[in-house]
Amino acid sequence: MKLVSLFCVGASANLQGITIDPHNAENAMSGLSMLMATAQGQLSRAQRHHAKLVDKMKKEAEKNFNDEAEKIGQGIGSFAKELRVSESVLEGALAAAEAGLKIEEKVPSKPDDWQDPGVAQRARLTAEINAVNRTLKHLQRTHDRDVHEQEDTANQAFEDGSMALSMKLGDLSEASESAKKIVVAAVEKLKNSNASDKVDHFNATAKDQQARIDAYKAHLKDAQKQSLDVAKVAQTKVGSFLAKAVKDVENDTARILEELATGQKKEIDKAFHRTPAPVAKASSVNVTAKAAKATTKAAKLATVPKVSAKKTAKTQPKSAVAIGKAVKKL
Repeated sequence: MKLVSLFCVGASANLQGITIDPHNAENAMSGLSMLMATAQGQLSRAQRHHAKLVDKMKKEAEKNFNDEAEKIGQGIGSFAKELRVSESVLEGALAAAEAGLKIEEKVPSKPDDWQDPGVAQRARLTAEINAVNRTLKHLQRTHDRDVHEQEDTANQAFEDGSMALSMKLGDLSEASESAKKIVVAAVEKLKNSNASDKVDHFNATAKDQQARIDAYKAHLKDAQKQSLDVAKVAQTKVGSFLAKAVKDVENDTARILEELATGQKKEIDKAFHRTPAPVAKASSVNVTAKAAKATTKAAKLATVPKVSAKKTAKTQPKSAVAIGKAVKKL
């Protein structure tokens, strides 16, 4: 409707040359028909151009969505893979501790000690292994939730962009949904790839059983710290990455809307043969006017001494006559 109203105004402005004689019915009807036909022709031509422009911008928006979705999917997928690496650190330490516990359980008890201290040590190691297992399961649930939250943030950016563009380009909900699917597919592809081919080969080699069990417990503690550090770095990295990616989606949306508005204005100007005044020529005219003004002012200043000299020359004879008359009276 906005485009139609603009063209109606433009048509009335451009068709002022068509005159309608109110006293001649046939001439009035033919003039009115000519007016309507010309306006309709201009409107149809402008609508065709507008449809082409909208179609072009819509395809560009869909391509931008797909490109950004692929990039965002790669970034979130890398984040998910790094979280998986942090989990594998715990898994490796747990596997080493469980293997070491089985070996320690096969060590025969001391025949001369009815209360073998190794039993209590193995029980404490078993409790430590169970606690780390619970920590690992909790981390896995937390990491899955973190990945989904990052996906939701990216999906919201595509939804906002599609809503803003749909008001100008038509429905883009399918493009938004397609972008979401691309993000999820890229994340799952990287997430399910091998997180790490490294295997924890830790093996306690102390001669004393208690020292070996303490070594496995210390290794589990170090693995928990390392796992948390890896996850923390991954969180920081994906936060900055996603903030920039969302901003890129917003900037692309704003750019497309701006290009659409500029294209519409050009089509309207072209349809009604409007030629906007070039900025460069206007500035040169201003410079020329200023230069002419300065020249005129300088000329006036140059003529001031000449005028004063003439006045002095004219006043001198009058003064001499006045003096001569005064002398005669005396």
